[in-house]
Amino acid sequence: MMHTSLIRSNLTRIGLFALLIGLLIGLWTLAMPVQAQQTGCEARTPAGETRQALQVGDSERDFLLYVPEAHADAGPLPVVVVLHGFTDNARGIRDDSDFNRLADEHGFIAMYPQGLGIPPRWNNGLSFFQRRDDPRDVDFLRALVPHLAEIACVDTDRVYITGFSAGGGMAHRAACELSDVYAAAGTVAGAFSEILNGCQPERPVPMIAIHGTDDNVVPYEGDGTWLPDINEWAAEWAERNECTTVSVTLPAPGDDVSGIAYTGCAADAEVVLYTVDGGGHTWPGDPEPLPERFGVTSEVSASALQWQFFSRFRLP
Repeated sequence: MMHTSLIRSNLTRIGLFALLIGLLIGLWTLAMPVQAQQTGCEARTPAGETRQALQVGDSERDFLLYVPEAHADAGPLPVVVVLHGFTDNARGIRDDSDFNRLADEHGFIAMYPQGLGIPPRWNNGLSFFQRRDDPRDVDFLRALVPHLAEIACVDTDRVYITGFSAGGGMAHRAACELSDVYAAAGTVAGAFSEILNGCQPERPVPMIAIHGTDDNVVPYEGDGTWLPDINEWAAEWAERNECTTVSVTLPAPGDDVSGIAYTGCAADAEVVLYTVDGGGHTWPGDPEPLPERFGVTSEVSASALQWQFFSRFRLP
């Protein structure tokens, strides 16, 4: 009898211990959805910079992705997609734009896609240099956002696109053809080409452009053939966005920089143009600028002006 009683006593202890373990596991499991709800999604890509690849059709497309460490666990983050210019690359525009620093400061993901070809380029439309249309870059930029949502914690309603020179032209094309993907668009010294079926966004797209008056690669007044006058280009976007207010002068962010804005637009999709007096074919605010003779300015940061603009908008 004593032996049976001892066995029963031990079984009781084992049962209570198992019950306690089960309760602890249950409480831990219940806590998991709370954490997921707080962050919005699981952060899959580690903080810092990584090189990523995405297969689109018959092409493998790669890009640099920067997730700010201080904000990596803050929940779904906005994204700024930055396109390099003709002959440049993802690393070059990362360094010139200094968007990684702003990503750390303001809490967004910065990414830098790589163009195809030798030298690298974007098909930003039809021009003297691009006689046949190729949709591969449009397909890439469309596939990019859902792919980002799989590999990082992103707010897909707050993805913005910008670029330099031909990359700015490609950002312009994305605004025309991918308005359901990108919440707002920007350009720096943008080279705008003719889009085969015209610029017909599905919704008004907020747009910001920054351009120098002494740009000898993409002239401010256009070239009389395929490059448009920048003021006329901005006015066309204002018309496209059904803006009702004639351009108003913005507070000058620098002595050599002036700005105008078209407001009263459909869906509040403003159009902003900053003009750099004496500015050349450069990215204003480049931390390692070209010599002064190239018309660079450090008075303002084109990246900071764009983020200030982008952060006000999201997809409907």
